[in-house]
Amino acid sequence: MKLHIRRSVSRLALLACLVSSCAQAAAAHATATVTRTCSAYGTCLSAATGSVSLIQKGNTEQLRATMVRELAKPADDARGRLLSGEDGRRDASRYAGLSDTEVTTLDRMIYAVPHDPAPPLDTPRHYFLFDYDLGGMNNIRIGWEMAGLVAQQTNRTLVLPPTKKFYLIPDNGNSKASDYTDLARLKANVPTLTFEEFVEREKDDLTLPDFVLQDSSVAGSNDVTSRWQDWATTNNNFEVVNGAACDLGRFTSDSKVLYAVAKTDNKRIFSCGDWAAIGQPRFKMNGQSWETPMESWRLLRNGFVWHPDAYREAARIVNKLGLFEYVALHARYNDFQFDDKRQPVDNVIESLGALLQLSEADESLGKSTQSEDSRSSGEQLQQASASSLQLSSSVSSRGHHAVQSVLPFLTKGTRLYISTDETDPAFFKAFAKHGIEALHWADVEGDIQGISSPERMEAIKGIVEQMVCAYGKVFVATELSTFSSYAQRMRIYADAPVKTRLYHTQKRTPKEDKEIEQELAAWEARGGRDAFEPNDDSLASLAFIPPSL
Repeated sequence: MKLHIRRSVSRLALLACLVSSCAQAAAAHATATVTRTCSAYGTCLSAATGSVSLIQKGNTEQLRATMVRELAKPADDARGRLLSGEDGRRDASRYAGLSDTEVTTLDRMIYAVPHDPAPPLDTPRHYFLFDYDLGGMNNIRIGWEMAGLVAQQTNRTLVLPPTKKFYLIPDNGNSKASDYTDLARLKANVPTLTFEEFVEREKDDLTLPDFVLQDSSVAGSNDVTSRWQDWATTNNNFEVVNGAACDLGRFTSDSKVLYAVAKTDNKRIFSCGDWAAIGQPRFKMNGQSWETPMESWRLLRNGFVWHPDAYREAARIVNKLGLFEYVALHARYNDFQFDDKRQPVDNVIESLGALLQLSEADESLGKSTQSEDSRSSGEQLQQASASSLQLSSSVSSRGHHAVQSVLPFLTKGTRLYISTDETDPAFFKAFAKHGIEALHWADVEGDIQGISSPERMEAIKGIVEQMVCAYGKVFVATELSTFSSYAQRMRIYADAPVKTRLYHTQKRTPKEDKEIEQELAAWEARGGRDAFEPNDDSLASLAFIPPSL
């Protein structure tokens, strides 16, 4: 027996409907019509038994968490399943250690479909190998995304590289893709083998060298990685290609193994992603422009997803701040190579202005005027700024004092999360002196202890902060940062309130601020966070994003 739930029902209503419908069906042996399916009559009843009272009491948050936990129980428990188009089911380990409200938050943060990974695809014995990019984590991510698209479009198995030192990651020289990406989702979306699995399968046919046979994960040092590159590029069983060619026609071959080596900067497959925009592919096909097919957009959204550890830790912070209820800012300074994209703190505050006001009061959506209280608060802050705002010399030397023009838009108590490498306390004091509640990593790291080890948290900290930026109501980014651009992309995937790409280096006009306000109002009007439709392909395609060049 199957129960079906209407697709138009919000996620919260969906779970409530599931429970109440199951209870009614158990009593009357009836059926109902819906889109998503809950299989097994007895399963549905057992899932409903402990939850009907929650509906009667109106405790929707606890209801949602209860249902997620019920649906996450092992299959041999014979309890509920929530199907997402395919036989995907919730994996209880992904929710381990979270409170009820954190479970609910994480459940909504997951945008990939199906909700839990499908079984892995078969892996043909024609392979595409590549190297990790030479840059930081998000450059590495773009590299493996582009490699995945090549494997998909050439019907090859993607082979993830051996372990190595990742730039700026405290990994003791021993990182690999599966430490940071959701390997189960990847294998369900494109045929994939880890390097160790590839070695085990092909060690005899390809006569692989002793140093990888002894322990393929030993390639944690750049020296061993270089030895692997040297061996592979001189082996007759491997056809070497230039990953930076970015022409899919160049990857067409009968060879068993294609290997895109990235020893030098001009051979990085990373460059096939438009890193200066939002990381979307910019391949050609035999010299002609290539239109990215929907299957590739889906692979980027559903297959290349951050590790469950990062999701779980980010959910704890996002839950504390309020999912889609805060403003997030990424302000990168110290090791950023694009000097003209660094901004003094006053200019950053100026760029946030009206956005912080938008975040504070949902009841003012669609209105262009401020309350008298807001204006008087802004005037008081403006007067205080003229007389008392003092920045340290290291911060004040970066730029000009342009804060005055935006203070009328700011109110005390506005919540803002800042992801930054800035360490000068004056940077954060400036926000406080303007009445802005600014939080950064030091303010939240104490709240997320006890699940991941300190070493693991240090390794995934950047990814966690990126996800916190992605799940704010509004996100203001750093131009030309691949950290910022992927947060912007995740906001599209997750149907965030404001998907317009905003930068603290770009001044907005009143007309543009009004358009942002209207975008937020439209999102609220169609149901807000609970109107999310994960199977909506318009949230997967990035074809509407203009290229950077």
